[in-house]
Amino acid sequence: MKFKDEFKKEMVRKLLLPSGKGATSLGREIGVTPEQVRKDFSQFGIKGKRKGGYNINELVFTINGIFRKDELQRVILIGMGNIGNAVLQYRGFSKIMIQIVAGFDIDPSKYKKK
Repeated sequence: MKFKDEFKKEMVRKLLLPSGKGATSLGREIGVTPEQVRKDFSQFGIKGKRKGGYNINELVFTINGIFRKDELQRVILIGMGNIGNAVLQYRGFSKIMIQIVAGFDIDPSKYKKK
């Protein structure tokens, strides 16, 4: 049982501590080259550390700022078929500061006034 407890503690420690991830591992996870990761991040002033990579907590904070995740995002939907209607009905968007303000479709029969 001691092994399981030590394993759990190690996993919690890794998840809670700000850890670094390099451009190579980040690129591998999202399917782009490390050079592309560095180039894209540099466009927003995000700098990693040699041998230390990017601090994940700082990276998430910075990206949230870029996408203004601390402000309400008003969006429109293009395409009001089955998927569009399902997205429109989803109640979880308010929790992540997204408000759908309009939906459009080429088919006039899909329009419903609210």
